[in-house]
Amino acid sequence: MLDTHTFLWWDGQKNNLTPQILTLCQDETNDLFLSIVSVWEIQIKVQLKKLTLRIPLPEIILHQQHTNQLQILPITLEHIFAKPAVPLPAKVVTAPAGVILRIRLLLASAT
Repeated sequence: MLDTHTFLWWDGQKNNLTPQILTLCQDETNDLFLSIVSVWEIQIKVQLKKLTLRIPLPEIILHQQHTNQLQILPITLEHIFAKPAVPLPAKVVTAPAGVILRIRLLLASAT
């Protein structure tokens, strides 16, 4: 699962990615996933004018879905209600989006 920065760099600033991450993203045997929470985060930053994109976000998502088979991971009630049951590190991000991303990743890796 790509985090928000990795996704943005993968789309338009590949020089910001480490060689290892770039290789993983370019390897067509790997599935590329992006949480809907990251899409939400990017959209909020664009609306607040804290982030400028090269093209509108819906076009970026569509391009990545067609070009790199990017899959958007939804957030379900299972993810939200899993918080008490999923062990989180003591210094985990407490912002709701950060917690949901962590839970989504943990649940996805458990299946």
